Amino acid sequence: MKYFSVFVILLLTSCLYDNPRVRITNYTDSKFDSIKVFTSLHLPTIFYDIEPEKVATGKILFDKINQNDGSYSLLTFKNGKIDRQINFGYYSNGYPLDQKFKINIKNDTIIIHYK
Repeated sequence: MKYFSVFVILLLTSCLYDNPRVRITNYTDSKFDSIKVFTSLHLPTIFYDIEPEKVATGKILFDKINQNDGSYSLLTFKNGKIDRQINFGYYSNGYPLDQKFKINIKNDTIIIHYK
């Protein structure tokens, strides 16, 4: 029974990922001053000066103090003001359930692929 418990814990924690990767492509007609992706306002991942047809890549950081469930947030900025805001995905107990997000920002929508 002891080994079964250890196996279950290892199985469950191996399904969780650390700091998922994100790839954002700007398919709009205009430049973004910045794009923020985050789970916590204290640790945002920020990309600057994203021109049309350009790609930004990085990792979404997790605040180790946060052991809650929640969703990711994405904010785009133009001329220093929020242009778009969207919540997406889900994380549990402070850990991501996905290892990568591919985000396509278009003129009229934002498409998110989960991996």
